Amino acid sequence: MRASGLGLAVGLLFLNACGSDAGTCDTTQPCGGDLVGNWAAHGSCVSQASLQSRFMSELGAGCPSGKSVSILGATTDWARVSSMFNSDGTYSGTSMFSDSISVLVPAECLVIKGCADLDADFRAMVDPATGIQGASCLNAGTGCACMITQQQPTTPQSGTYTTSGTVLTLMPSGGAPTDMPYCVRGSELHLLSIDGSGVIASDIVLVR
Repeated sequence: MRASGLGLAVGLLFLNACGSDAGTCDTTQPCGGDLVGNWAAHGSCVSQASLQSRFMSELGAGCPSGKSVSILGATTDWARVSSMFNSDGTYSGTSMFSDSISVLVPAECLVIKGCADLDADFRAMVDPATGIQGASCLNAGTGCACMITQQQPTTPQSGTYTTSGTVLTLMPSGGAPTDMPYCVRGSELHLLSIDGSGVIASDIVLVR
């Protein structure tokens, strides 16, 4: 159930503007709640502002004032997660992630690295073991257009879990613990990610 995604440094980020049928990513804040029950996949989204900020941080070091890396397109509903949380502190479930994103680095920002350098950096990230299926950049005239795709097939997981306030800690069998803010709101469970500025970066939604 770990939320994984795209980015520049070893399988980073998430995806595009919020837009799943479960609502936008800034409507649910961490609130905790009773997790016990059977939860089915419902949708997912990511904050456009958080995504743009992350890519700007990774690719925009050479940008002059007034220029920034922009998001050309991305998958909206990128994650499908379902889970059964039991009252004895055990859980089981499945997760599936599939996403792609394209970004434009303006020509004015290609000071530290050129488009060919970025292409080499992106291609070096391709690793089926991490789910990154393809990554490359090409000269688009007004700048360097880069694309990265990731796909992780449906994966079963099980283990134990604990909650403390608004934080859910998953301890998968044979894996490392994962902490995530969460909120049970009505019939929905929101598994959240918060970026460094305190913005809700992504929201994976389950229903029961």
